[in-house]
Amino acid sequence: GGGGGSRGLGDCEAPGTHTGPCRRPSLAMDKPVATAVVQTMSEPGVKGMVCASAPMGLAVAVAGIAPMDAAGFAQSLATRAHALEPKQPRPTVVIETTSGMKVLVRSNDKVTVAVYSQVT
Repeated sequence: GGGGGSRGLGDCEAPGTHTGPCRRPSLAMDKPVATAVVQTMSEPGVKGMVCASAPMGLAVAVAGIAPMDAAGFAQSLATRAHALEPKQPRPTVVIETTSGMKVLVRSNDKVTVAVYSQVT
C-alpha cells in the first residue's frame, strides 16, 4: 500500500506535523483536494505528493515524503513545460532520480500536483 489507504480525511495533520498521510499548510484545504490526496496516496508505489495552487505555487496539501517547499518548484516546472507548446494541452512532466524515485508533475488552471513514486 501507499500509506494513505483506508485513512479518512480527518487524518490530515495540522501544519508542521509529519506523522499522518496528509500535511496541510493551511486549514482552508478544499475537500476535493483532501480526497484526491487520500486516493492518490493509496495507490501502489506512491510515496508522497504535494499540491500547489495555480498560478501562485503555494502549497495547499502535502503528504508522505514530498517536501512542502517543492510546491513552488512544481508549479514553475509545469508552467515552463506548458510554455514549450502553449497551444497544446498541459503536459505531464516526469522526473526520474538516481535514487529510484519518479516524480510526475501535472497542472490545470487551479492546482499543480507532484506525485512521488518508487520506480519498479
